Amino acid sequence: MTDIAAPNQFSLKDVGYGAAGSCVSLTLGYGGMLGAKQLMQYWGVKGIETQSYFYLYEFIGKIANGLLRTILKSMAVVYVIILVPIIEEWFFRDLIYKWQESVSPPGEKLSTRIYRVISNGLIFGAFHFSLLLGWSNIPIVIVSTIAGIAFALLREWTGNRWASTVAHSLNNSAVLFINFFRI
Repeated sequence: MTDIAAPNQFSLKDVGYGAAGSCVSLTLGYGGMLGAKQLMQYWGVKGIETQSYFYLYEFIGKIANGLLRTILKSMAVVYVIILVPIIEEWFFRDLIYKWQESVSPPGEKLSTRIYRVISNGLIFGAFHFSLLLGWSNIPIVIVSTIAGIAFALLREWTGNRWASTVAHSLNNSAVLFINFFRI
């Protein structure tokens, strides 16, 4: 009897790994974002002052009707905390990652695994690029790339996408909480 869950089976260990991965991702991502903003300021590059990772949530906040706004914000929370992590992790850490594994040379070396983790994170970061944000993309892409690397590392370590899905959900929850309370 083994301690490791089947590749597509969710376990409580995934929650623990996901929580730890989220802490690492948020800490490194926040540092990367601050560093990028400092460099942008030093170089005189102007970005959008109010950056939001959740444009839909910000748009809903501008709707005048209180009840409608509350209902839509609640739906946006479900979307951002549950649906987005499930869909993105399925796409990046299941489909793309499995493809990356399939094209890896036989007898995998550590360097191949590191390359796979980093390239998967870079693809995830590039996915979060927005043509509408101009220079403000720099911190967003850096944070998303760091998070993507952390999520891919969880995928590599556990052999499934569930720990990275938990980490992704916790990251989105934290950012939504910060945006909601403007911390």
